[in-house]
Amino acid sequence: MQILHRISIRNKFLLALLPMVLALLWLSALGMNERRQTEREMNRMEKQIQLARDAGELVHQLQRERGMSAGYFGSQGNAFGPELQTQRQETDKAATAFQQRYRDIDTTWLGGDVAKNFSQVADSLTTLASLRGQVNSMSIPVNTALSAYSEKVTALLEGIKRVA
Repeated sequence: MQILHRISIRNKFLLALLPMVLALLWLSALGMNERRQTEREMNRMEKQIQLARDAGELVHQLQRERGMSAGYFGSQGNAFGPELQTQRQETDKAATAFQQRYRDIDTTWLGGDVAKNFSQVADSLTTLASLRGQVNSMSIPVNTALSAYSEKVTALLEGIKRVA
């Protein structure tokens, strides 16, 4: 007890405040850590939403291309030729945006099913040029061509659903 009598009042005051200051620092560090974790989660969610948005845009463009291809088949190649070529460019832009976003994202964030699904979609887009050539020459049955588009659309929609 003699030690406390020898300490100045200023130091006694500091000694009394020290536990509260340490507790305040500890709580603020916990709060900062929690905020950093929340920020990481929000960044992850933003990237997933962007991927889903790009996948949705690709779905839209593929559906438009499928519809124009059906019209092209229905007219025996007499209609929708220029429109179909323009639409294919739009589909290619959407496919490039989707594939780039998919390459840039950490697939562990997506989960195994979503990553596998989108990976299959990205791989199936490589067959689009072949499909288009068969549509141009009408060397493929119309149902087969439309089913090929539908399979890509269905896989994309399944991936979007799993992201959600």
